[in-house]
Amino acid sequence: MAEAVERVYVAIRSGIIDGTYPSGTPLRAESLAGQLGVSRTPVREALRRLDAEGLVRIVANQGARVTGWSRRAMEEVFDLRVRLESYAAELGASALSESAVDELERLDGEMRQLSDARPAGFIEAITAANSQFHRIIVDGSMNQRLAALISMVVETHLVGMTFRNYAPADFARSMAHHSELVAAFRARNGAWASAIMQSHILAARNVVIAEDGPADRG
Repeated sequence: MAEAVERVYVAIRSGIIDGTYPSGTPLRAESLAGQLGVSRTPVREALRRLDAEGLVRIVANQGARVTGWSRRAMEEVFDLRVRLESYAAELGASALSESAVDELERLDGEMRQLSDARPAGFIEAITAANSQFHRIIVDGSMNQRLAALISMVVETHLVGMTFRNYAPADFARSMAHHSELVAAFRARNGAWASAIMQSHILAARNVVIAEDGPADRG
């Protein structure tokens, strides 16, 4: 049972992140059970887990639906990320191990290759690599309370939405930020790392929450 719930959870969550189930999509247990080859019980358990994470909203007598994003909600997430992650980058400049910086450099190269080649599924792949990149910085700050706060704020499916909205110039700028962050960490320069992280997240915010960007959806 536990394995079935985990498999269903991963499948539905991946579908939300990669846009298979866009904002507002109803998620019917019977239909999902048929698609995934399981009974409705693990589907319901997985949906409850996703509801607790905020990816799905379950309403009594109405079922589950993929959570929408309002402009205000997205602004709140990005504004908190600017402040929290720039501080994490500042701390990480002195606290990150050399092996952690090496891994950041490897992920930077991986994301550049994905951005240039754009193979099938590259949005999902670059989202995963990007999440790992940022997680190393946060964990490397050595501030557990800060890491816990950031984990509550960062929304993987919002990051995926960001990449789906990127034009080639936006990808190029994002990749350049990653490389400059690595350089700042190599130099052990906290002010530099903090400034680049601020620019990095503000640039993403500008793309997702542009004047003609997503309208309120919930």
